[in-house]
Amino acid sequence: MNSPCLRTALSGIYIRHIGALGSYTNIPKRSRYFWEARPECRERKLLMQITLPRLKQAVDPTQFVQEVEEEKLYGLDVILHKEVQQIFNENELIAVCLYSEMPSDNFYQVRYELQQHGMSMEKYPEHVMEFTLKQTPYENMLELFRGETAVIFGEANVKQMISAVSKNNYLLLLGGLVQGRYMSLKELIKFSNLAGLDSSRAELGFLLNTAVSSTKNMMQKPTNQLVHSLQQYIEQCSNASNEN
Repeated sequence: MNSPCLRTALSGIYIRHIGALGSYTNIPKRSRYFWEARPECRERKLLMQITLPRLKQAVDPTQFVQEVEEEKLYGLDVILHKEVQQIFNENELIAVCLYSEMPSDNFYQVRYELQQHGMSMEKYPEHVMEFTLKQTPYENMLELFRGETAVIFGEANVKQMISAVSKNNYLLLLGGLVQGRYMSLKELIKFSNLAGLDSSRAELGFLLNTAVSSTKNMMQKPTNQLVHSLQQYIEQCSNASNEN
């Protein structure tokens, strides 16, 4: 039983069984088809160029794409936005002043003087003015609203407005909009020095009367000369007849 031939035969049978078991457990892996090794296809390459989106490379690849939020107003800013719209739609005069902190008495004193001439003065935040005037016909006025400013609006009484603002050391007039026309500080001063409508009418009436009277005198002058000449001729004829 313990002969070398028997041990050799048993070991051969054992090895064959173990090998057969290994053939069932060691299943060969599926061959992988790597992208780099794939042969290039011209049609597929053209299709990928058309269908794949063209995205810019991010500065930081680990950073997520941030959603762009639209600019909106909330709370009290919505009410102020509507007030600014009403000011620009309904008033002939809109002036902008650089505003510095002042005692409340001075502020209300200036506003009272303006109200006596059909005007008023208010303060609005810069972001509200920018939101309201952006992409509108009044967008050019945004440069005047940089910083802390005050808005004067109402009737086009420019002379009274300049007089009220010049008395206050905390306000500096920058420019404005008068009857749909943009004006700088110098142009506002020139506009305020113009005569009023009643004065212009009186001056125009005086000029017209002067022109009419001068024309009348010029037309009557030849007639008067003719009458005078005829009178002299008649006198000469009468004197000659008396002498005869």
